[in-house]
Amino acid sequence: MEGTSPRMTEIQRWYDQIPRLREVFLVLKNMNERERDMIASLFYQSVLDFRRGNRHDTHLKSVGRDKVLGYYKAYGKRRWYDKNRPLTNAAKLLSVMDKREIEQVIDEFISYLKDNGLEDLYAIRKMDLFKSI
Repeated sequence: MEGTSPRMTEIQRWYDQIPRLREVFLVLKNMNERERDMIASLFYQSVLDFRRGNRHDTHLKSVGRDKVLGYYKAYGKRRWYDKNRPLTNAAKLLSVMDKREIEQVIDEFISYLKDNGLEDLYAIRKMDLFKSI
């Protein structure tokens, strides 16, 4: 397409499809390891708590070819977030959720950050990230 930048035509990662989730992953990716460990654990906990609260959901979910390929890559630890166990586990669960559910998880995650006094750290890292873009 004429006038389209190469970036716009790239295939996006699964988490890039949801802007708020993309933001969370970008912020986590750009944290140092100690910070990422703290925040990723809360993120994973928010995913688990959401799933536990929605056990009545009986919809069958298909992971599809792309998700199976993603699990293969996770096994080989080829993605940046595969080096952090809580983040890997959160990604696996999130990858089969719909957009509405993911938005609810992110709301819960932000609440967890506040409850654990980590909201400022997350906000600072988010600001640092978007200053550099």
